[in-house]
Amino acid sequence: MDPASAGLRELATRAIIEQQIGRHWLKHFGKRLASTGKQVMLLKGAAFNGWLYEDNAPRRGVDIDLLARAEDFDEVERLLLETHDVVLIDPRRRLTHRDLFERMYRPRSEPGIIVELHRDLTNPGLYRIDHAALWQASQAHPAYPADSIRMPSREHALLNLAIHAARNRCFNDYGLLDAWRLICLAEPDWRMLETQATEWGARAPLYLLLQAVGQCWPQAGLEDIIQRLRPATARGYLLENLLTTTPRDGRLRQLATQFALSDRLGGVLRFQLAYLLTRAGDALMAIGPSPQEASRPRSRER
Repeated sequence: MDPASAGLRELATRAIIEQQIGRHWLKHFGKRLASTGKQVMLLKGAAFNGWLYEDNAPRRGVDIDLLARAEDFDEVERLLLETHDVVLIDPRRRLTHRDLFERMYRPRSEPGIIVELHRDLTNPGLYRIDHAALWQASQAHPAYPADSIRMPSREHALLNLAIHAARNRCFNDYGLLDAWRLICLAEPDWRMLETQATEWGARAPLYLLLQAVGQCWPQAGLEDIIQRLRPATARGYLLENLLTTTPRDGRLRQLATQFALSDRLGGVLRFQLAYLLTRAGDALMAIGPSPQEASRPRSRER
């Protein structure tokens, strides 16, 4: 066997093993979750494996993305902390970490799987996400018998891919294949999808995702929906130029991109203001004593 074939075989075997580990953990987590009456929704690769991707050719991922209802987040997190530890990327940004729409958790034992628990699909305020409709349209995942493990509808799955790509400011990554398989195998309702994208204020991200899919697979026949979603000339020009930048560009260019990608100008401004206030709070906390020092009893002066 030539080196290239051997390398691909090794990657495929590793992907299958990782998928089996993740599925095993999810089945046990689903049983524990069912005893609380709570539910989680699988997102992205975790949702697509066992549905859009076969077990012998799974969609590889580095973690499992779970969405919890806002009112259930703390209880689902407590359950997750029985086997995982929360990852605090920077201890100087505790307020920022508290307000994140997603948190990362590492397993305390091996083999294990990294989990990201979401309270929302993306940063709050950027889109008008209808969470009630999102959960109502969700379906039981075919790979997990417990009703506590859900997956989004085909239309919401596509919208989530578009919003995720918008956050990363990249519409030409692995999400393209996910979108292509969704379109081919799940046959979304295009009119319903367009209506929901409009209600969420996410027409621009969906347009860019479907345009990228159509460029890779012209046989998808997406011309009609792309034409209906096409933004005005000025906005289209802005998107084309802003998306050539990288995620590490300055805050002003990131802000301009958020304005171009969202139909909610007020929501973008509120999110940016909240973020700045949170960072300012982190900076003030860093100036003061650490929580450990503040909790120590002070010795009396003589």
